[in-house]
Amino acid sequence: MAYLTKIKGRLSNLFSSFIRFPLPMLSVCIAAVFYIIEISSINANNNQEFRYFKLGCLFVFICALTAFLRLLSEGLTYNISYEEYRVRNFKISIIAYILAIPVIFGVYKLLFEANVYMPNYKYFGSLILFAIGCFYIGKISYHEDYIAYVMEILYSLVTSIVYSLVVYIGICAIYFAANKLLGLSFSRNFYEKAAIIAFLPFAGAVFLSGFPTNSRSLNDYNFPKVLKVLFTYIILPIFSVYMGILYLYFGKILIQRDLPQNIITNLVLWFEIFLILFNFFISHIKDVKILEKFRRLSPILSLPLLGMMFFSMWLRVSQYGFTINRYFVLMMGVFVFLANLYLTIYKKSSNIALPIIFTILLSVSLFGPLSAEAVSLDSQANRLMKALERNNMVNGGKIIPNTEISKNDKEIILSSLEYLNRNDEMSAIKVLPENFKMADVEEVFGFQRVGVNCGLGNKPIYYDLNSGDFTLNVDGYTKLTHIMISNDTSVAYAYGALRFICKNNKLNIYKIVDEKPDTIAEIDINQLKNRVKAFKEANSKISPEDLEIKGDYENMKYKLIFDHLSISEDLQDYNLYFYFLTDR
Repeated sequence: MAYLTKIKGRLSNLFSSFIRFPLPMLSVCIAAVFYIIEISSINANNNQEFRYFKLGCLFVFICALTAFLRLLSEGLTYNISYEEYRVRNFKISIIAYILAIPVIFGVYKLLFEANVYMPNYKYFGSLILFAIGCFYIGKISYHEDYIAYVMEILYSLVTSIVYSLVVYIGICAIYFAANKLLGLSFSRNFYEKAAIIAFLPFAGAVFLSGFPTNSRSLNDYNFPKVLKVLFTYIILPIFSVYMGILYLYFGKILIQRDLPQNIITNLVLWFEIFLILFNFFISHIKDVKILEKFRRLSPILSLPLLGMMFFSMWLRVSQYGFTINRYFVLMMGVFVFLANLYLTIYKKSSNIALPIIFTILLSVSLFGPLSAEAVSLDSQANRLMKALERNNMVNGGKIIPNTEISKNDKEIILSSLEYLNRNDEMSAIKVLPENFKMADVEEVFGFQRVGVNCGLGNKPIYYDLNSGDFTLNVDGYTKLTHIMISNDTSVAYAYGALRFICKNNKLNIYKIVDEKPDTIAEIDINQLKNRVKAFKEANSKISPEDLEIKGDYENMKYKLIFDHLSISEDLQDYNLYFYFLTDR
């Protein structure tokens, strides 16, 4: 009965989330509206650039940002009189929201800048930055009960997910029964729209209504007995055995004097992340001695394992240079190292420093001269230039072709060029000719462009459109998109109601009609490869029209113009870049 009363109280307090968090709740409601419009636009086949989806993402970010600012205001006005609170809260809010305007504008540009079809890592990183910030900023003035505060937040989060799931299942069941038994039909994609409403505005209201205030004392908070049993008798033994296995492997490396395998980075890093979370929470449990001992010893025992992990990272980076992914792996390693060092030194802390350290490192990774993008670009550019200088291929600020170059240096040059090309950063290499394209590799460097990861006898077929000599002909067509797809693409690329995906060595293009796929075209990738191969063997220049594919579907005309192809001989690896045009 008490549990039902608690549920009733939580639901009746939903409106309080609009009072305490008006801007976050308004933002999440607007985001839901944009997502629903996006779904309707896809059905109407008039959405080309995911504009409403991006606007929805923008307002999700605004929700996290404004929630952070609201909690910041609460954190800075802790334990003061009501009159002083009103004055200080007003000043803090004005300054904070003025500073938020350029941040929002920056995220808007990030989402809508040219050639960005979906939110990238900077958007999601910024979203995570403020979301994690919401977990500690309200307790910035007083944090003795911080772990209990986080537990209350997580409890509210789990509650919101459970409530939303129940509401969604209930709505779907009602709709299904009404549709099948009474023949009623409300709208297309009803289930998707119901999910958006249930898991955005409703879930947000439930979550924020239960978000703890910093004025509420949680010093007497006790972990539920079920969690103590879970931590003591299940999770702790698992962590202990896993750490023992890592130490056995560590000993094997020292005895046999082997280099650590690449997989060791993931095995150690993920373990350490979960271990830090575990130690974070058990710091609040004082009445279970074995947990207290594990909390004191595990950060110290983790340091040698982290040393092995960093050595493995160094081997990888020294061989292949930094990429954005490798940079984030390294920064996560830095975080777990600092976290373990902190837990070793400060044994009776509230642990609020851990999420603060994480957000600082994440901020450095996303923006500024030490960001993932800047460091990886500089690393790959330096790697390329060193390979060129090592082979005396740079003279007077220009590249001198060299046919006598080692296989290893060829791979370094090509992999760096591929990385810079994918990230649109060819301009970083000043010695490259103006308007350099990957198709010009043999002419500029003196050796053929071969697949970096392709085996013997599996030389890929390449084709690159020289955009400097080509003007896209759109006569007779009104809509255009650029699509990049490969054999690794597991989710269909969406363009309005159209879908593109590679399966069984075929490029499949289909349209969603009444929630079912209707095939428009199937393009055999092997035949495409053979066409390019035939032109190259004949030493003929390939024009875009040579690989152009046209067709009709119902009353719609379409055309594909390929601007980049990379297809291995055995069809195990391929990348297809093409323009897709339609007349409606």
